[in-house]
Amino acid sequence: MANSCDEQKQSKWQGKALVELEGAKAEQIWPLLQDFFGLDKWFPTLSTCLPVEGVSGQPGCVRYSIVDGNVGFNSYVSTVKVSAKGEGCQIEWKYEVEPVNGWTLEDLDFFIGSGLKVMAQRMEAALQVFQASMNH
Repeated sequence: MANSCDEQKQSKWQGKALVELEGAKAEQIWPLLQDFFGLDKWFPTLSTCLPVEGVSGQPGCVRYSIVDGNVGFNSYVSTVKVSAKGEGCQIEWKYEVEPVNGWTLEDLDFFIGSGLKVMAQRMEAALQVFQASMNH
C-alpha cells in the first residue's frame, strides 16, 4: 500500500517556540529578522547563512536550507513571526521537519526554544547599544 500525502505529513515533527521581549517593539525587532541572510548573526548555532533562492526581505524567500551533515535535519521548514505583546513583542518560531536520527521531538523543541531565547537576548542587546549610541 502506497503512502498518501497525509500519512507522509503526519510522520513529520511539528513544533513551536515563543519568546517575549519586554524591552523591544515588534517594529524594532522585525528589521533585524528581515535581513533574511543575516540569521547567523543572531541564532547561536548557525555559523553561516547563505541565500538559496529569492530576494532578501521579500515574502517567499528561502533564507537557508539545512543540508545533509548538518545535525541530520531533512525537509526542515520554519516560519518566524514577530507580533506586539504588551509593552514589547513576541517572536514565534514554528517548524516542521522529518524525524531526526538520535533526537526526540522534545530534544528539538529544547534546541529551537533555547536558540530562540539566545537570539532574542542578542537582538535586545544590539538595540540597547544602538539606542545608547543615539543618546550620545
